[in-house]
Amino acid sequence: MNFPEWRVVRVMLAVGLIFVLGIVTGRWTAPRPTGTRFRPLPPPIQAQGSPDVAINHMLAYIDLSPDQIAAIRVLMEKWAMETRSTAPFSDERKEAFLKYVPMIRRELKPEQLEAYDAMTEATKVRANRRQRMRP
Repeated sequence: MNFPEWRVVRVMLAVGLIFVLGIVTGRWTAPRPTGTRFRPLPPPIQAQGSPDVAINHMLAYIDLSPDQIAAIRVLMEKWAMETRSTAPFSDERKEAFLKYVPMIRRELKPEQLEAYDAMTEATKVRANRRQRMRP
């Protein structure tokens, strides 16, 4: 079959127009990105005793000064030594966490406390959920 050239051009233009309209319509109807800040995953169980991992996790939530990092690192190292021999998600580890939360809280500025409280609450909820899942 021999098609006239104008038909081929017309079909190509129609297909091109369909693609362009699809892109434009998709841009208008696509969901808008929200302004939520990215929250990293918690550190793996094997690394939870490491002060560096814990401080890096805190830095994802709170902007800490070098002095605050140094003061918190000392507390984290004591905490790591205290929980080194305990099983993950054990009651002893939970008690140590609850013991060190106020100590770390004292090192923070008032504007950092809200983010720290949210982070510790999320950690408590996650630990309780994992503790319930344990056999």
